[in-house]
Amino acid sequence: MTSWIMPANPNAYKFEQAFSDNKYIHWHQCRNKYAVGDIIYIYESKPHQFIQFKCLVEAIDLPNVIENEDQYWHDIALKKKVLEDTKYMRISILHTLEQGISFEELKANGLKSAPQGAMKPQDGLKQYIESCFG
Repeated sequence: MTSWIMPANPNAYKFEQAFSDNKYIHWHQCRNKYAVGDIIYIYESKPHQFIQFKCLVEAIDLPNVIENEDQYWHDIALKKKVLEDTKYMRISILHTLEQGISFEELKANGLKSAPQGAMKPQDGLKQYIESCFG
């Protein structure tokens, strides 16, 4: 099992609403080597800049046929342009924090800069994040 910090842009995708409405969501895999059972910590980019969700990868390499989640995209044309040939993974929420782990807390515990793409947290940072989720 691998842990990941994955940035999420609330100006592109309404991931909080998607998680609220569904038990899982579909997320683009990009070029990363995700595996079923991996843990994903979602880092919400500006303006909030925190980790609030701990998720589980349930399925990988799903084809780009996920159309029932279009209502969560702010711009469907952007989705189609950016994710045209992308495979998806299905992730479900394991835990949600009322107060997210702030960028300042993450930085104080080993994060070098705001994530620009999916990244594997170093051991100290990973342990800190896991301790916040209990």
